[in-house]
Order: sequence, then structure tokens, then C-alpha cells
Amino acid sequence: GGGGGGGVGGLGFDGQEGAPRRKVPATALMDPQELADWRKARLMRRIGSIEARAAARDDAMEAVRTSLAWEEGVFAELLALEEEARALEARERAKEAALAAEARAAKAAEAAA
Repeated sequence: GGGGGGGVGGLGFDGQEGAPRRKVPATALMDPQELADWRKARLMRRIGSIEARAAARDDAMEAVRTSLAWEEGVFAELLALEEEARALEARERAKEAALAAEARAAKAAEAAA
């Protein structure tokens, strides 16, 4: 047998087939002006991304404010309706009490007569 030291190419450690190649970054092959342009473009993309996220956050916050304002309006309407219902109930109770008093007065008048 024999065989190599494992590795993908079979020869492993002798620096021939199986040795992994280090990837050379593209920026290492650029001249200084290209590198400066590349860095500027990358920075502009980052800034654009940050601005887009900030705009999305602002839109979301505006939606939340709108939703809260709507909920406050609905809540105010509910409170007004509850007040109205309480006032109606009070008027109904007053009418019932007046009718009961009238009935008692009529009974008393009958008994006296």
C-alpha cells in the first residue's frame, strides 16, 4: 500500500495537489485609485442601507402614531357612548320612580275616598 497523507487530492502534505489555496482578495489586485473608488462605493452602499433602514423605521413609527391616534379617537367615542348610556339609564329610572309615585298617590287617594 503506501498511499498519500489523505486530503482531497490524495497527496496531502507535500504542497502539491491536496494543499488548499489561499484566496487572494480582489482588493489586493487593485491599484490605489481603484481601491479608493471601491471603498467609496462600499461606503455609499452602507450609507444607503442605513438610510433605507432609518426611513423604514420612520415609516413604522408614523404608522404606530397614526394607529395610536385612531385608537385614542375610538376610545373617546366609547367613553362618550358609555356616558350617554348612563344618562339614558338615569332618565329611565327617574321615569319609573315618577310612575311608581303616581301609582302610590292614586292608591292613597282611592283609600281616602
